[in-house]
Amino acid sequence: MSPTSETTPVPVQTGAREAKLRPEHVELYPGIPPGEWLPAAPLADRVLAGRLLRGASSALQGRVLVEEHFEFRGGDAARQGEREGFRPRRGVP
Repeated sequence: MSPTSETTPVPVQTGAREAKLRPEHVELYPGIPPGEWLPAAPLADRVLAGRLLRGASSALQGRVLVEEHFEFRGGDAARQGEREGFRPRRGVP
C-alpha cells in the first residue's frame, strides 16, 4: 500500500483562534453559518457589529462570542480566554 492511497487529510492549524457556531443557536446569529470554523477575531467583530446595528443595549457587556453558543479551537494556549491589553477589574477574579 502506498502512503498516499489511504491517508486522511489532517487540517493544518495556523495558530489563529477559530470559532464555530453551534447549530442549536443559529437563530441568534443571522448571517453566521453554523458548523463552520471561522477566524474568531473577525467573527467577534461581525457579531458585535450586528448587535450594535440592531440596537442591542447589552452589545458591549460580557464576551461577544459566548462559549455556550460557540466551539473554539487554536490560538495561544497561554492566552486562551484573554485579549491582548485586557486587564480584569479590581475585585474580579
